[in-house]
Amino acid sequence: MDWKGYRGSIEEFDLSSGERGNEELAERDALDYIGGSGLNARYFYKSTDPDTPALSPDNPFIIGDGPLARTSYLASARASINAISPITGVFGDSNGGGFFAARLKEAGDDGIIVRGRTDSPVYLLLEENSLKVEDAGDLWGLDTESCER
Repeated sequence: MDWKGYRGSIEEFDLSSGERGNEELAERDALDYIGGSGLNARYFYKSTDPDTPALSPDNPFIIGDGPLARTSYLASARASINAISPITGVFGDSNGGGFFAARLKEAGDDGIIVRGRTDSPVYLLLEENSLKVEDAGDLWGLDTESCER
């Protein structure tokens, strides 16, 4: 799609089954639900039951960026992160800065939806314009500094 700041693709990972999919971003959704938080809310409410427990594998973990990611606009390097909050039991909304939003766009995606649960620790690796699930067993139990190294 690559339309007005959007790449037109949402990556989906089901950690329980190991399946990976890709959903095309509808132009109408891009216009009606602008930005990472808006699109994340759209996908969240489209696919989640109001009674879904926060710690259930059915609770989607959604990361998205807006149309200004990878531009020089002020505060455009933000990625929105959404899921059901285990504290409140309702739609939780957060965001983070850095390079992730721009790298997600470079990989050709506007968002990532992760569902399910694994038997062992994993992480999402975004590098060289690709996104994949990797084993995190060797990182489990390390402090953040050791993990980053």
